[in-house]
Amino acid sequence: MTETDCGPDPGPLAPIDAARERLDRERRELAAEAAAFGTFAECVEEVSPDPPPAGTPRAPLIERQRSDAAARLRAAYGETVMAVDHYDRVYDEPLAENAAAELGPDVADLFRPDVDASFTPGFKEALLAAVETARRERTALLAALEAEQESLRTARRELDATASGRASGDAVDRIDAVAADRQHHLHSHSLPNRIDAHDLCEYLYADLDATYPVLSAVATLRDHL
Repeated sequence: MTETDCGPDPGPLAPIDAARERLDRERRELAAEAAAFGTFAECVEEVSPDPPPAGTPRAPLIERQRSDAAARLRAAYGETVMAVDHYDRVYDEPLAENAAAELGPDVADLFRPDVDASFTPGFKEALLAAVETARRERTALLAALEAEQESLRTARRELDATASGRASGDAVDRIDAVAADRQHHLHSHSLPNRIDAHDLCEYLYADLDATYPVLSAVATLRDHL
């Protein structure tokens, strides 16, 4: 098959370029979600708890009674967390299902329109804690992605210099050094929520041609030497 038949050769560094584009998108989406949860937390702070039912000395986390506060919070969740541009493409699930996944089953009833749930002080505290956890998880993952982006940027610069002949020294040694640095990065830097390096690569790059973009580029360049 000729180059005209299959298109131009994307080059040995194409896996890294594709990974960097994927990372840019993921960072934008995580930043938007973190900001949305922060805004939703502000909405929660502004909603006063429902008064406890008469004759109830100590209200449980959720009282089974109709709540205007619950309706306001469901609306706020839809206008913040579910309003990010990529929500339909990435999540595409109803409000109650998403809230249960993001915030946990302990607060899920508030987001189910078919359940009459009262917004008690205890529920408000639990909801704010769950929202903050969701926001912090995204912030921590963003920091990991920034380190990943820098690792890709460095690897691409070194491999491009070697492939173009601008780098001094033995090409094989320099390529192998890039591979070693990449392996060190994957296995040494801190990742949130007990995610390991392989999980991160699967999460980010499973839908790309190369799950390990730097190592794929290294292998291609070595084959061309």
